[in-house]
Amino acid sequence: ELKHGDPLIESEYLRGFNPGTSQAFLRAMGEMWHQAADGVIQEMLSNKDRYFAIDAALREDESPTLLMRADSHLGPVLGRREAQRALEMLPHGYEVEVTGAGHAIHADQPERFVDLLREFTEGKYPASHVVDEGTGRAAREPI
Repeated sequence: ELKHGDPLIESEYLRGFNPGTSQAFLRAMGEMWHQAADGVIQEMLSNKDRYFAIDAALREDESPTLLMRADSHLGPVLGRREAQRALEMLPHGYEVEVTGAGHAIHADQPERFVDLLREFTEGKYPASHVVDEGTGRAAREPI
């Protein structure tokens, strides 16, 4: 029922899961919830204890995953340290920093964004992905 109500009510509900988040961001999240398929929201609400279990979700993700980071000089949301932490957990994680792009990479550099996605889905992974001989796990270097 929450999903089909007023997006402002949804944003207030989300505040409980995201303390300290700005009202503008919560409104945006509420609107996204409002537009999402019912099953997506139902699944998330049925697993409230795992809502922030990001580490476990990353470790369990067997899909090739590309982390696109904004230019470190343009205020990325995902910093180099956070990306490295995520990559250490992702079994098949890759990273690329898109020079000259801010947080909205798809809007700042749409052609580059599409090229990166196309290459990645074709199996052309970023060159920064190498295997650490000692552990056999992926070791990444910034591109």
